[in-house]
This record gives sequence, structure tokens and C-alpha cells, in this order.
Amino acid sequence: MAQKGKRNSSGNADFIIQESIYQAAVSRYDFEVATSALYQMIALHPERNDLKDSLCITYFKRSLFYQANQLAEEILREQPENIPILEIAASSQEELGDYLESLNRFEYLYTKKKDLYILYKIASLQYYLKRMGECEQSLSRILADSTSVNKTVPISAGDKGQTGQHVPIAAAALNIQGVILLELNKTEEAKKRFEQSLSIMPNFQMAKANLDYLSKTGTKGN
Repeated sequence: MAQKGKRNSSGNADFIIQESIYQAAVSRYDFEVATSALYQMIALHPERNDLKDSLCITYFKRSLFYQANQLAEEILREQPENIPILEIAASSQEELGDYLESLNRFEYLYTKKKDLYILYKIASLQYYLKRMGECEQSLSRILADSTSVNKTVPISAGDKGQTGQHVPIAAAALNIQGVILLELNKTEEAKKRFEQSLSIMPNFQMAKANLDYLSKTGTKGN
């Protein structure tokens, strides 16, 4: 019993040390060290589900999307209603190019968490999958929400070396509508959408690029 007590005491001390390392690493955005500390903590307390959640989130922050998705799937088998992990699974699958599975995840997530960001992700994925009717419905729901001009979504600039932008969701939705109309050769209507997008956020680079493209091509719409 004395030997067991010593082992337990030693294990608790090791856990406290690794926990302090983890907290210090996260505070300094050193997620590689944070990952190592979490593995040590999980080895000492494998029954702690919250530690797996933290590891999954840390993988995602490190852009290790395959590892994040694999661990998210493992967690969701036991906790299918874990909202933060559902979001990580959906986002990781999108980053890995599995758009259909990502869309399925985001659609399920939206039934649990009515959030404009999630609805925007659904619309984006519907566009990538060329489910245009569904995409239009999602975009219309976004634009019908008055808070969409205030809430933002990160948009990648697309070019290496350029940082993305945080764009009002309404501006991002109008830009997608413009792109859809452009693909249908309805360039005058597309131009209006891009202009509406820029009226919300004048420095929205993607909408500016789309409007510049229309100006340079000089094509007439239907």
C-alpha cells in the first residue's frame, strides 16, 4: 500500500508539472510543446475526455487537419453531440478537401447551433459542390438576417504571402451570389451584387477583384 501511495503521489506530481507546461505553452502559442504535454497528461489520466478534446483543438490550431479529424471522429463515436468537436471535424474535412462529408457535418451542426458562420460554411460548400439551388437558399437566409452585416467570417486572399480578411458575412454572401450570376452570364446582375458587397466592406479584396474582372472584360449580361 505504501508503494502504491508513492506511485499515485508521483503520478499526480507528474500530471501537475505537465499541466503547467501545457498552460505555459498555450499562453505562448507554442502548440507543439502543448501537444507533447497533453500526451503526457493523457497517459497519466486516460479516462479524462476533456484532455482528448484539448488535444484535438491543439491539432487543429497547428493545422494538422488529418490528425485533428481522426481524433475528432474517435471522440464523436463516444460523444456524438460534442459541439466544439463537431465543428473541428467539419472544418478539418473541408481543409482536407472532403467537401461532401464536411457539408454533412456542418448541416448537422447547424441543427444544434443556429449560427450565421455555420450557415455561411454550408453555403460555401454547397457552391463548391455545385448545389446551386440549395446554395441560393442558404445565401438568402443569411442576407435576411440583419446581424449578417456585423458578424464576420475569415476569407482567404487565395494568393501565397497574402493574409486573409475578416469580412462581414453579408458581404461574403453577396460576393458568392455575384459569382453564381457571373457563371450564368448574368453579368449586370453580378456587378450589382459585387457593388452591394463592397458597399458593406469597401476593401473586400475578393469582391474588388471580381468587379475589376467585369470592368476589364467589358462583357454584357443577360
